[in-house]
Amino acid sequence: MAGTSRALTLKLLADIDNFTKNINKADNEVTSFGDKIKKFAKVAAAAFAVAGGVAIKFGVDAVKSASDLSETIAKTGEIFGDSAGEVEAFAATAAKRLGQTKQQALDAASTFAIFGRSAGLAGKDLVKFSTDFTGLASDLASFNNTSPEDAINAIGSALRGEAEPLRRYGVLLNDASLRQAALELGIISTTKNALTPQQKVLAAQALIYKQTSLAQGDFERTSAGLANQQRILAAQIENVKTTIGTALLPIVLQLTTFFATNLLPIIEQLGNAFASDGEDSFKSKVGAVATAIKAVVLPAFNGLVAGFNLIRDAIQRNSDKLEPFFTLIKAIAGFIVAYLAPAISQTLGVAFKVVGTIISTVIDQFANFLATLTSIFNAIKKIIDFVKGAGSAVGNLLGFNNASNASFSTPGIVNAPFTPSSPSRGFSGQAVNITVNGAIDSESTARQIVSVLNQSSYRGTLGAGAFA
Repeated sequence: MAGTSRALTLKLLADIDNFTKNINKADNEVTSFGDKIKKFAKVAAAAFAVAGGVAIKFGVDAVKSASDLSETIAKTGEIFGDSAGEVEAFAATAAKRLGQTKQQALDAASTFAIFGRSAGLAGKDLVKFSTDFTGLASDLASFNNTSPEDAINAIGSALRGEAEPLRRYGVLLNDASLRQAALELGIISTTKNALTPQQKVLAAQALIYKQTSLAQGDFERTSAGLANQQRILAAQIENVKTTIGTALLPIVLQLTTFFATNLLPIIEQLGNAFASDGEDSFKSKVGAVATAIKAVVLPAFNGLVAGFNLIRDAIQRNSDKLEPFFTLIKAIAGFIVAYLAPAISQTLGVAFKVVGTIISTVIDQFANFLATLTSIFNAIKKIIDFVKGAGSAVGNLLGFNNASNASFSTPGIVNAPFTPSSPSRGFSGQAVNITVNGAIDSESTARQIVSVLNQSSYRGTLGAGAFA
């Protein structure tokens, strides 16, 4: 018996050792797989973060561009008044024609329009003054390989009286040349006259166009070149972004309004709740909950852990004594798995199948019963409808349903003058007076009328059958 116990003990220890090795191997494989997944997750997370950041930045920039464009359109409307639509139509095609975004073209036109208004221009003259300078900026940028923004700023500086920025575009402006241009325009009578700021704007306009004749139209002439194609592409992309932002702008505005009017007050109240002191404050209530956890929950968990530790220590102290018990449990578990489990599973499967068959049969029979019952009700309904129809037909034929052919009084003697709707055999179309005695209802009246007709000399060969 001792040898058998020792053999079982060694066998159990061997099984445990093999199980431990397999667990360790599996753990290593899982750890390796987990490390790979972790690395992939880091790379994917970084990629998604970059993509998400780019998308968010694009969305933010798009909304900002749309907001800026909205403000610029409003400014354009104020400056040009009724002619603002012409300027907006010009700016809408600026990307392909000038390599400028709609925003840039509107900004440039509005900037130049301020100087044009100061010179007394309005309406279509103001529109032409502004849009021509906007187009000239693109030509100067293309001819001198700069940017439209730089050329726009240089022209604006020249209109303000600052000649230096426009010199690198080949335009020289000084007081003498401006007076000469003003004289040629006829706005002054002699070059000795001083120019007003308004006169300087018109004189500068004439000089700028006179000294940039070589550059004028250069963007269109070289639009197929790489530099201008890049300008066109960049402007079109920016316009698309602004279009997307325009679509997103109402949503962002609604969200901003919602947060400002609804969420922000809640956040402020929450902050006040955390910041306030006193017995009814949020901090006080949270502190009370923490105190309760320390006083009640933590001791309970500590006791539970201590109890499990005692059980574990007891099992370890008595492991040799409990070894036969564990061996028996293992043998019983093996027997159940090897013999009882398949039989139980098979038996349960057969039982479930039998129950399913019984329930299915009951449902089928109940459905057939309902179908038969429905057929019976339908047949009864048809019989009732037929009887109703026949009774109605007889009533119509005998005049019960027609007040012009029959009249009845209280039960007793009923005088019913009867005139057939169409002459039948034995009738000549004349009225026949029929006296009915003792009728108590319409059915009794009908029966007596049929009987009188059968006995009448007017019935012909068919008698009452002619009225069937």
